Amino acid sequence: QDGPAEPPLPGTCEREFVVSEAFTAEERGMLDAAVVRWNAVAHEQFCLRVGDLDGSVRHGIFRIPYRGEYWQGLSKTFGGADVLGVHYGDTDQIGIVDVLDEVSFPLVALHEFGHAHGLGHTEAPAIMHQAIGTALDLTVLDIAECHRAGACSGQDAPARAAGHQGRVQL
Repeated sequence: QDGPAEPPLPGTCEREFVVSEAFTAEERGMLDAAVVRWNAVAHEQFCLRVGDLDGSVRHGIFRIPYRGEYWQGLSKTFGGADVLGVHYGDTDQIGIVDVLDEVSFPLVALHEFGHAHGLGHTEAPAIMHQAIGTALDLTVLDIAECHRAGACSGQDAPARAAGHQGRVQL
């Protein structure tokens, strides 16, 4: 590609997520980048729009106050884990904690959008590994899981997924 791809316009994709207005412009840009990254390899194209997350929104992205009451319940559900993000498949809602830096936020966003595409957790190094920081971009393991889940196809998908691999120091 010649430079970064532009996020798809609402109405030109198969699934539109409503992003909470609580996210900063910088965080919304990182969410857009995560969508563009998955759109490069997945069948179903996602797009985002900022809006109010009322009870009628099916596909939404919301902030989770880290260590707040909601986060405590979520952590308990996951056996006391230090949860940074979550995807609820039944309502197609993504939650991301509100304390992530510019390195961690896009990794958590990529991971949760992977779940939205139907991917499960993988071994490391991969974005879809349950621990953050084992990869900085989609890896061959992520693409293999994408194929297993039926979300990706094409012979060139692993080549398009090639990118930085390694551990992030958090």
